[in-house]
Amino acid sequence: MVIGAILIASQIVIIGLGPPWQLQFFSFMLMGFGFYMLHGGFQVFTSEIAPDARASAVSLQAFMFNCGQFAGPLLYGVGLLSIGKVPTLVTAAAVVMAVDCWCAQLLRHKEVHRPTWRRKASRRALRDLKHTSRVPPGQPPIS
Repeated sequence: MVIGAILIASQIVIIGLGPPWQLQFFSFMLMGFGFYMLHGGFQVFTSEIAPDARASAVSLQAFMFNCGQFAGPLLYGVGLLSIGKVPTLVTAAAVVMAVDCWCAQLLRHKEVHRPTWRRKASRRALRDLKHTSRVPPGQPPIS
């Protein structure tokens, strides 16, 4: 997720500096790739929610995405008219990075700590399973 946000933010700043169209074309391609990486991370976390809340989480994510689609042009319009192109795009890049870092911090996978006796029991169960699942001599293996 963070790499995707870095790609998006850096390309927004590069486009704000006004390079030739050939470089802008490449920048937009990288920005799209960054968006794919960023959105994929959010989608994974959304789809991992418990089955009872999964539909609500996916609909809330779609709602927030559409709110951004609605509010983005309005905020860009106000920024372009009041402070200019480069400061508006640099601010947008900073907001993308800040929101992504905040979300990445909140959405970290929490490591599950199992007691050592559970790990030993699991290893013992696997070892016993290996010994009991052998095919008796003269019997064809199950495929």
